[in-house]
Formats: sequence, structure tokens, C-alpha cells
Amino acid sequence: MTGACSGLGERFARVLAEAGANISLAARRTDRLETLRAELEQAGAKACAVAMDVTSLDAIGKAVAATEAALGPIDILINNHADKRRNFMSRTILDEAHIHPAIREKIATHHADIVREVQDAVAANEVVVVGMAQNPMPKKARRILDAAGIAYRYLEYGSYLNAWRRRNALKMWTGWPTFPMVFVKGVLVGGAGDLESLVKSGELKQLLA
Repeated sequence: MTGACSGLGERFARVLAEAGANISLAARRTDRLETLRAELEQAGAKACAVAMDVTSLDAIGKAVAATEAALGPIDILINNHADKRRNFMSRTILDEAHIHPAIREKIATHHADIVREVQDAVAANEVVVVGMAQNPMPKKARRILDAAGIAYRYLEYGSYLNAWRRRNALKMWTGWPTFPMVFVKGVLVGGAGDLESLVKSGELKQLLA
């Protein structure tokens, strides 16, 4: 349970503990977490308190390891924390409730093979470039990476003359309207121009460090 030191996070933790769940209490304010952990254990629950800053991947990894060492494998993660320091993207997507049941499977499986292929490549490689033939921008992205000496996996799907329906599945998945799609450590960073900006600013090296 993230954000467990107060408010809804604390309330959720108490309710779940009363229902018999083992609870890992995660937040930055560990003093309050320890107090809550002691209260839950006194009431008969099994709990642990772990320090976690949700803006730090390293901190998240350590918190997960500490949780599993104390309580075993995680079955349910409740992300109750809201980080007000970050700017979250507002993107409108038609929710399932407004899609007729008869067509939901068609939407869910629309060229799912190409999406899975890209997902697998992104999971297995630090840098992935998804492009198409004839479009000069994927070539530009590859030149930028080659010049920087950065290894990458390149996936190419059709050209301006074919495979546009399959490519549309990738656009629907990512929300990114053009090619290439450049992924760095699992994160979509944009296209060739965005990649160039990351290289010039030095941020790409930081992301790969």
C-alpha cells in the first residue's frame, strides 16, 4: 500500500488488515508508518513498514525487495500515492463502459501480434526504434543512435504503400501519432526530434546509466 502514512492509504491498510491481509506499508514518512505497523500488529495483523519514494525506481525496487523478504510475494499492489511534484499527462481515451460489449474483443485483439512483438522487444532491449520504410525520420533516429555509439533494436513495419492498418495498432497502443517510436528502458521518449534533444541535453546518457 503506497501512501499509507495517512488519509485514504492508512484507512485502506486498516480495512485490509482487518480482513486478514498481510500489509506492507509504504511511504516516505517512515516514523508514521512504524506507528501504524505497530497498531496493526497489536490488533493481530502481519505488517511491515518500508520507506519508498515513488519517483525513484531504485527506491521502489528496494521497497519491493524488503516487502517480499518480510511477507512473501506481492499479490496485490494498491498505488494510493499521488505525486504533486510531477506533471501528469491528461489523455482522453474512450473507456470500456462506452464501448458496446459486442465489439470489445475486436478492439482488444486488433493486430495484437504487432503490439506484443514491440512489447517483447522493449522488455528485452534498452533502446528500441520502431519505424517504417520510405519514411526518413526512422533513419534519422538510427543515425543519431549510431553516432552516439548506442546499441538498439530496430523494428520495421511496412511502408507508405502497405501495412498501415498494422501500424495503426501501435499508434492506438502508444498514443504516439508518427514514426519512429523510440523507447528507452521501456519508456516512450518520442520520435527522432525528441531523441535528438535528449542526446544534445545529455539526458539520454542519464537514462541509460
